[in-house]
Amino acid sequence: MNVAVRFVVLFIFAFLTSSIAADPPPRVQFGPGRVDVREMHPGSLVGWMVLVRDRVDHHVRVRVHRGVTRADASGRAEITHAAAGARRALWAFGALDSSDAILAAAPEYVTDGAAIETAAPLGATSLRIVSPEVYVLYVRPPAGAWYYDATDGSRIDGDGTQNGTVQVPLSSLERLEQGPKPPPERVESGDYVLIIDPRGVRSAKVVVP
Repeated sequence: MNVAVRFVVLFIFAFLTSSIAADPPPRVQFGPGRVDVREMHPGSLVGWMVLVRDRVDHHVRVRVHRGVTRADASGRAEITHAAAGARRALWAFGALDSSDAILAAAPEYVTDGAAIETAAPLGATSLRIVSPEVYVLYVRPPAGAWYYDATDGSRIDGDGTQNGTVQVPLSSLERLEQGPKPPPERVESGDYVLIIDPRGVRSAKVVVP
């Protein structure tokens, strides 16, 4: 076998080996009264957030729930919260020890696929999200996760101005369940943000490079 042929064979072998060894991406499976997130790292903690919209009398009620669950030995994280049975629900899931994350809507629930413009500059002390209202899950692997809710122009909007943008000061982040209490001071590489816009019924994942 000459050098050129040997090089091609080794390249193909390396490519196939890396493809086989690559971890499959997370996926979501909806079942009766539960939601399963599969292909997570075994034993990893998975933070989740869900927006539920249901009709009460003549208006729409919007609720948000959050939590943390641990993946089992097979890499399956099971959520059995009451919201798991909601037909009009928008979900966001993120591993707390890696950048594995996935967004999903309940079966047959139509959502908006439009992007959510977000600025999360490296070293910044706040995020800027172009949306009238946001629910945020901020993750720093492997430290943990925090959350934030705000409406544009409200007293907890970082810029305090109704301008179509919500500013999220990192100092205002609340810890998720029993996670680390002090929030991050500045945006760091590897952080990622899961966002749900309840008015536009859309979601996004933003990773800081």
